[in-house]
Amino acid sequence: MIQTSMEYVTSQGLARDEDPTADNIIDESLAGTGSEGMRTDDWMFYYADIFLESVQYGNRTKMCDLLQENADATQDEIVMIMTNFGSTVAGVNPGDYDTRVIAETKVDPMSSARPWTFQYCSEYGWFQVPSQEHVMRSLYLEESYWYEMCERSFGEGMTKSPRANQTTIDQGGWDIAQTNIFFANGVEDPWKWATQMESNESLNQVARVSDCDNCGHCVELYTPSEDDAPELVETRTMITNWVADLLAAPETPKEFLQ
Repeated sequence: MIQTSMEYVTSQGLARDEDPTADNIIDESLAGTGSEGMRTDDWMFYYADIFLESVQYGNRTKMCDLLQENADATQDEIVMIMTNFGSTVAGVNPGDYDTRVIAETKVDPMSSARPWTFQYCSEYGWFQVPSQEHVMRSLYLEESYWYEMCERSFGEGMTKSPRANQTTIDQGGWDIAQTNIFFANGVEDPWKWATQMESNESLNQVARVSDCDNCGHCVELYTPSEDDAPELVETRTMITNWVADLLAAPETPKEFLQ
């Protein structure tokens, strides 16, 4: 269903780029958002992230239930249903993907779009291109899009090739040598693959993955609920005990406690 939707919006995008004056579901979805006239390729990034971030931030089952409930909806209806879900549930809004907005240098304390985009354009190279085998993103998002998007956002002086290898070296890769780190991840968080997944007792490094439904990014930091999965409750208990032991250790420096 997601693949079908991506194929449909890609065809709509091609038609929109050919005739910007014709009626189009992309423009309909942008009405009233403040991002009217947004580039087609930026919109494709935004639309794909509705699905991605719904999983990443713990709304997978809500999203899947919604899609199942609307299995007979038209493709235009699916787009409107999912963009509404993005803004009301998943927290995914077109302004965070609109490079006209990202390029603005005025500080917006309510948006992390510009600093985050700069970080992956310069350090991570987290370019989410469509899979050749399981196409879950529009073909608009092939590799060339990302370099051009970074340049549109930060100008011609922007590094076109992110220094991902240098970042790996600077941050330690799989061999982080720092002591006293608790690596906590949710099983549905794609970022878990960018962190250590194995504990190292000699450095007091603990790696823990909460293996439960809708356990995504930073799930252990959310406000506890009586509906939390036992795995998540156990993770929080482990963190609490680990921090307590660390603070009680006689070798803990005074400045750590301040």
